[in-house]
Amino acid sequence: MNPIATLTCLRRSESLSLDERNYPSLPFSESARIYINEMIEVDVHRQLLHLQRQETPFNPWPHQLTMGRLVARALHHGRSTLVQVSGSGEHRLSYLLPALSGSQSVLLCLPEAIRTQVLEVELPLLRRYIPGDKPVGFGNRWPSSDWQGVYLTDPSIFLADRLQGGSAFPKAIPVLFDCAHGLEQWATDCLEERILPADWDRLEPSDALLTWRARLSRSLLEQAQNRVVLFPTQEATLAKLLIPLSLDKNWQAFSDQLLQTETLRTVEFYRASNQFSLLSTPIDVAPLLKERLWPHQPVVIIGEALDPDRQAGTFRQRLGLGEMTCLRFPPDPREEEVVLYLPPKLLDLTSPVGQQELPAVIETLIAHAEASMVILLNEGSLRQSLATELAALYGSRVSVDTLRNQNNSIHLCSWEFWERHQRSLETPQILVVCHLPFANLDDPLIKARIALCKQQRRDWFRSYLLPVMLGRLQRGLSPLRRTQGLVALVDSRVNSRSYGQQLLDSLTPARRLRYLE
Repeated sequence: MNPIATLTCLRRSESLSLDERNYPSLPFSESARIYINEMIEVDVHRQLLHLQRQETPFNPWPHQLTMGRLVARALHHGRSTLVQVSGSGEHRLSYLLPALSGSQSVLLCLPEAIRTQVLEVELPLLRRYIPGDKPVGFGNRWPSSDWQGVYLTDPSIFLADRLQGGSAFPKAIPVLFDCAHGLEQWATDCLEERILPADWDRLEPSDALLTWRARLSRSLLEQAQNRVVLFPTQEATLAKLLIPLSLDKNWQAFSDQLLQTETLRTVEFYRASNQFSLLSTPIDVAPLLKERLWPHQPVVIIGEALDPDRQAGTFRQRLGLGEMTCLRFPPDPREEEVVLYLPPKLLDLTSPVGQQELPAVIETLIAHAEASMVILLNEGSLRQSLATELAALYGSRVSVDTLRNQNNSIHLCSWEFWERHQRSLETPQILVVCHLPFANLDDPLIKARIALCKQQRRDWFRSYLLPVMLGRLQRGLSPLRRTQGLVALVDSRVNSRSYGQQLLDSLTPARRLRYLE
């Protein structure tokens, strides 16, 4: 059985209570319903004010009351809503309190780190000042058909259940996603079919299959990339070889997708062991989400830097979301202003000249660092050579792709490493962005999605690559907003490309430095 933790949460005091439990069954006039809906929002507003006054010292998020009322309205009306917030995490009380105050059940889909924070910090805070008896549970399956309360689960678990036709979670109840910038990847992972090296042992022995695998292994050894597209001829041959075989569930799911144009077949090569996995990945998750997920319940989608546009048009298009209430809360300029530094000479790190000049720029920044520094550099060989050169000057302070926290450390890592582990690392004083975080154009899935944009006659750069990059950049420097750290942009494309000003505008609030002090 999945663990269910039931917490006692939020018994509202008489002065702050509003019992809307029986409202749907009463024959109210339209004006009465409008009045009640407004009172529900006012009740949440009052409770947030009550919390702010009781918790001393308490420095509330400036948009807390507005967002609290918005989420209360969305949950009560069943109106799908998208909210863009800053990365401080202070917005969480603004959806937890409405979820706990209303009579309806709510499903909260939160990544593990956020779920832990909610259970250990935010919920105890709410219990301390606004007691109540609405149950809160967490796990991989709704407790029972008659259970009512607030339930927390992992987004991937909910998506896998819903997209694969499961019944672990009831339909029709409101679902709230936090950290929603990961939605496309979560859905992609849930829908991806994967054949691991060990899965071949579950097939009936076949000389033809052994020959096919041997030829594929030889061709992979000749490839520089570790993930490549399965050629149509290879795919067609495999499909024929699998037809007469008795397949298990995993193999059958993969076989059903062979030769389909909606999915991409790729090979992931493990060079050290000379083994490989086969993957079948949806190119566009929007149609499946539009069919299997969004029609079955209202959703509240909350995340940081989801889209450069307030209406989140490109984000909603990628996820198959229709019209919905959209709102964006910018970072607080009083407390979340980042310091932005562009060196006098920006570098093109695709050129040998730019690569030669990079160490001098980094050494200048190190000279002004009083605490730790993180250098984001995607190109592996350049990252390693720069680390070697810096280690000769700064010794053990220099590390590559590690989680070591040291007061004056100099970390070199890729964007992917930083995105996975930035919560585990101490917030650096200086973040050096050597490469803008554009998606890797050598990735077969990225290529396939660009090809789909072209096929649909969409601007593949401005409707896909650019908004995704801007979102990654904003989220990547978000930890430094809380400490008002320094972000150094070294990539010459900030000045040389037409989107440079849009990029700089997306980083506001920011204080620009012309010279290091």
